[in-house]
Amino acid sequence: MAEEGETPQQRADEVLAFVRERFGHSGLQRIEQAIVDFGTGEELDAYHPQQRVDLRVPGLTAKPFHDRSDFPWWDTFEGATPEVLADFERVERERLGLTRFDGYGLGWLAWLFASQGRWNEEVCAAAPTTAGLLKSTAHTDGDFLFSELSARGVIPQHTGGCNAVLSCHLALVVPEGCFMRVGGIEYRWQPGRVVVFDDSFIHGCWNTSSQRRICLVWEVWHPELNELEREAIALAYQRLINT
Repeated sequence: MAEEGETPQQRADEVLAFVRERFGHSGLQRIEQAIVDFGTGEELDAYHPQQRVDLRVPGLTAKPFHDRSDFPWWDTFEGATPEVLADFERVERERLGLTRFDGYGLGWLAWLFASQGRWNEEVCAAAPTTAGLLKSTAHTDGDFLFSELSARGVIPQHTGGCNAVLSCHLALVVPEGCFMRVGGIEYRWQPGRVVVFDDSFIHGCWNTSSQRRICLVWEVWHPELNELEREAIALAYQRLINT
């Protein structure tokens, strides 16, 4: 935990020492560089005019949307759309894990599978196909949810905070007039289709219709990170940012 009055440089020095003690030096050069850059404030948003980060791992491909070929689970998720939709209907009917994200925009509701690494066992039991799919990916310890953007709903433009994390959507219910913009590029959800985007790019979501939009939403690690780097950056982010 950060001490009151501690500078970013002091915090970075402490976290760098912790990471080296925990993992050693081998194979973590770019994670160490990310921590050093945090301490010095080194041009964290200078790589792309639409990208804003609190912690940047250097050397990762930076683009608003990622490709199907990077993720071996992509086709499996799309093929399971009917089962995932049935899971959602069961979770909604039983009112499990219902959360309102009122502070993030207008009309954003969620049914949470997991938050900050803690799984909601009731939701997982009611939606076993979806829970199994989520757990099969190289996922982070972020929030995993069925997400509703209500009629006329808006999630204002914002960013995540770390380029090591990507956001994934599987669209389930999509009326006309629903779209998001990521890095200035517009994307319109299509039922039964996955989209993976880098939420360190400025992005927002809009539903201009009179009906709700439903997606399965979760986070995965950038595919260019190896397992050791994932574990190290997760601990570094927790100690540098989520203090």
